[in-house]
Amino acid sequence: PVLIVQSTRDAATPYAGAVELHKRFKGSRLITEKDAGSHGVTGLVNPCVNERVDTYLLTGKTDRRDVTCTPHATPKP
Repeated sequence: PVLIVQSTRDAATPYAGAVELHKRFKGSRLITEKDAGSHGVTGLVNPCVNERVDTYLLTGKTDRRDVTCTPHATPKP
């Protein structure tokens, strides 16, 4: 299966593109980091995203449904 990971406010790669890609790849899964605007979602401090990506890379398995994660923590000034 294809795993797509996207944040909803990424200015470099708009979320609508991820949704369209997801529609075109039958059986794909979409992990959405809601209300996050960073480009490059994986590897940041977000266990909801990272645990699923790690599982996919190590086993090829995905969740049965698409997943929406809360935004990753951002540094405070």
